[in-house]
Amino acid sequence: MELEGIKDIQPSELYRRKVVLEFPQHLLDKPVVCNLVNRHNLVFNILRASIDDGHGYLVIELQGELFDYRSGIEYLEGMGVKVEPLLERIRYDRGRCTDCGACLTMCPTKSFVRDADSMTINFNQGDCIACGMCARACPSRAISLELAQ
Repeated sequence: MELEGIKDIQPSELYRRKVVLEFPQHLLDKPVVCNLVNRHNLVFNILRASIDDGHGYLVIELQGELFDYRSGIEYLEGMGVKVEPLLERIRYDRGRCTDCGACLTMCPTKSFVRDADSMTINFNQGDCIACGMCARACPSRAISLELAQ
């Protein structure tokens, strides 16, 4: 469940989280996201979307007050939408990484940076938008995304 592990923040603070939504086939033609943002006072940014094998996948960044965010997630789960934090779908295997830098040149959000002292590549998951360009460019397959392609 997406709501587990959310730390308490002040009610007036805006809460922002990137999540992966998996829609069952019977919801693919329904205005679920429209209702989500209208009924729960949330702002959204669609980062990626696809339909594959009768399921819809949406990588979305949601922003709003924590109460609204929580009620929105409960709405989605009540509709039968599977909700997971985006971070659980991104895999970076530091042990496989050869620090070649292919990901550096491909990442549009600069989620990968080279440490100036050690010359190793570091990954900032919070900046990732799950475009998959880094995974396609990585010759050692140290990066993977568990999303519908």
